[in-house]
Amino acid sequence: MRVSFSVLALAATFFLTGCLGDIPMVRQESAQRTAAPVFMIPRIIHADPFTLQAYERVHKKFAPTVLYIEGDGNAYESPNRVSLLNTPKDPVGIRLAAQDGSTNVVYVARPCQFRQKFMGSQDCPEDFWTTHRFAPEVLQAYNNALDNIKKYHDITDFHIVGYGGGGAIAALLAAQRKDVLSLRTVAGNLDPDMYARVNNITFLEGSLNPVNYAAQLARVPQRHYVGKLDRVMPPAIYASYAQRLQSAGGLDCTSVTLVDQADHERGLVEQWRVLKDLPTTCNAQAQDSEPAPVPFDPRTLDGDKGLGPK
Repeated sequence: MRVSFSVLALAATFFLTGCLGDIPMVRQESAQRTAAPVFMIPRIIHADPFTLQAYERVHKKFAPTVLYIEGDGNAYESPNRVSLLNTPKDPVGIRLAAQDGSTNVVYVARPCQFRQKFMGSQDCPEDFWTTHRFAPEVLQAYNNALDNIKKYHDITDFHIVGYGGGGAIAALLAAQRKDVLSLRTVAGNLDPDMYARVNNITFLEGSLNPVNYAAQLARVPQRHYVGKLDRVMPPAIYASYAQRLQSAGGLDCTSVTLVDQADHERGLVEQWRVLKDLPTTCNAQAQDSEPAPVPFDPRTLDGDKGLGPK
C-alpha cells in the first residue's frame, strides 16, 4: 500500500508541532535549561528501589541544604486515562528551586520522572505515579536519597520544600527523620484522601497519608502555601490536614499562606523569591486559621530588569 508524500509530511508536521512536548528528552531539556543558569548540576541518585533525577548546587559543607521535591507531574492524560510518562510538562518544582538563592539547594524529581525510555517505554510501573505514588517503597527511596545527599556533599540537615504531590513526600519525610529543620509545601497534597474526593479520582490505596502522622508532624516548624485559585489542591486539603494536626497536638508550629492570583501552577513561582522567606517557627500561640492573602507581585522572574512595572 502506497502512502502519499503529502500524508507523510502532514504526519511529520503533526509529530514535530503537536507531540514534541511528549518526548521525554524534550522534557528533560526543559529541566536542564532551568537548572543550568543557576549552576544546579544534574546527578542520578541510586536510591533503592529507584533511581532519582537530581539537580544540585552545594557550595558549603557541614551546613543545611534546601531540598525541593517535584510534584506528581503528568500522571493522567484525563480523569480515566493514565499517562504513558509522568515527567512534568511544566516542572514547577525545579522552577521554584531555581528561584532560591541559598548556598545549598538540591532538587529531586519523583520516581520515573526524567528516567523513562523513549516514547513511553517505562523504567518502572505506572502504579508509582498513580495509586502508589506515596507508597512505603517510594518513601524508602527518598530516605535513601537524603542519606546519599548528606554523605555525597558532607551536609548536615534539610529544609524540605515539596510542590504538589511532592508536598506529601516532604511531610512524610519530616515526620520520620530527625534531620529535617523545617517543612514547606507549595500547593501541597497534605491529605491524599481529601485530594481524591475533591478531584473525583480513585483513592490512592497503595499510598501513605501525612494526616496519619499528625502527632509526629505537630512539632515540626512548617508553612504551607495555598493558591487562592487552585482547584487541584484547594484550601480544603490544607484545612483537613490542619484539623488533624490540631487534634494531635496543636498548630503552634504550623503557618499557612494564601497566595493571591495563584492557581496550581501559575502565580507561585513568580512570587517564590518573596514567599520562601516567610518564617517557619513554633510560636506560643496558635496560628491564625484564616490568614490574610499575600498580594500578587507582578514583577517578572528577572526582577527590575524585566518587562514588569518599574
